[in-house]
Amino acid sequence: MTIQTYLTGEQVEREFGLRRRWLARHRFNGTGPKYVKAGRRVLYRRADLEEYLAAMTVHTSAA
Repeated sequence: MTIQTYLTGEQVEREFGLRRRWLARHRFNGTGPKYVKAGRRVLYRRADLEEYLAAMTVHTSAA
């Protein structure tokens, strides 16, 4: 069993560069990374953030 790492919006902003306003907007629209709602707190699992960013990776053939 692995221990999950949960991050606050502030920690996500610091470590991944995703602004808290951006996270809030995408939570509202349902288009952002998965999150956990713990009471009034919003937390993000590191694995979900990494998965989300990997899915957003763009490969281009432009020279």
